[in-house]
Amino acid sequence: MKMLIVMLTGLLCCMAGSSACRKDKPVVINSDTGIVLLRDASLNQVRFTMTGNWKIHYMYGGFTGHQKVELQNSYLKFLSNDSLYITFSNQPTTACKAKFVRKETEYGFTAWCMEWTYVNGMANELIVDHIYKDTLALSENGPDSFGYFMTKY
Repeated sequence: MKMLIVMLTGLLCCMAGSSACRKDKPVVINSDTGIVLLRDASLNQVRFTMTGNWKIHYMYGGFTGHQKVELQNSYLKFLSNDSLYITFSNQPTTACKAKFVRKETEYGFTAWCMEWTYVNGMANELIVDHIYKDTLALSENGPDSFGYFMTKY
């Protein structure tokens, strides 16, 4: 009996301790559209969601806003230590640490922007925008920009 009380007390302490440390709210899925807006998520949720290997299927947008460009052999790899690797058409373009900054975008909403430098030294940033079903959308932060659409593999 005494052992049972000690075990139950220990279990209650563990449960209380683990739930008290949880600061992130669950990612909210819009019930009408099924879209998860990562721009409203915590940085931990963004990192957790992005971690892994992604195949970039196409980019969409541009000057008209309706240009679709299929991307062959294009990949994004994001590690839990913020290391970022991007390959376009079998050409490695990025191998560095990404930096996340929460700021107002060119579109007027606040979101997490992922900043990095290409291997040629040119700086870039993408808005961590949303997930729809299994597709992650990252958007350039500027006029006439493209969004990149990818799935985990």
